[in-house]
Amino acid sequence: MATAKQLAAEAAKVLWKGAALITAADWEEGEVKRVQVYFECDGEAVMDTVDIKDLIDNFPEEGVYVLDPAGKSDAEALRQVRLYESTEDLHLRAVPTDEPCDDFGVQLPTVAFMEAVERISQLQKGMEKR
Repeated sequence: MATAKQLAAEAAKVLWKGAALITAADWEEGEVKRVQVYFECDGEAVMDTVDIKDLIDNFPEEGVYVLDPAGKSDAEALRQVRLYESTEDLHLRAVPTDEPCDDFGVQLPTVAFMEAVERISQLQKGMEKR
């Protein structure tokens, strides 16, 4: 399994090229509804939570990747995500198949979980309710 340092180095390679990196996703009835995404802004990696339609509408030319927490090496730490057009909708796919569905090929935590982790990292005694 890749180390945190290796994962961050691989993420930096795609972020500095202008690509986006999905780190969490909320699913509803088999479709992605919301994602936590990192991107480069003014030389820094920044995070935002976006509706999937916003990501599709603003899909960066440089690409979108998903962080694979089960990647066995740094080379397998990221999977490229592509837009897949079915007869009725656009879907995000990292797994090559003809099924008209969203599929990153990895199990990601929920956006709410990652937001909770972020809030925990910012806790200060006496400020638990913010």
